[in-house]
Amino acid sequence: MKTQTHFVNGIAWSGSSKRKINIDNPATGEVTGEVVLASKADVDEVINVAQGAFESWSKTPPAKRAQVM
Repeated sequence: MKTQTHFVNGIAWSGSSKRKINIDNPATGEVTGEVVLASKADVDEVINVAQGAFESWSKTPPAKRAQVM
């Protein structure tokens, strides 16, 4: 079964939480994977990473931003 993690700062990241929930196929009810739930500490860490990246990202030209996205 595939476990979906968070994607932070360009990399897959699981965070500190051990809580997970199933991903269900709504058409069949089959469990197709699971996703890691973020803890409050995980969210706080991601916010800090985003604030740190803001200065350089805000100076990136729109065309380059579009290319990255």
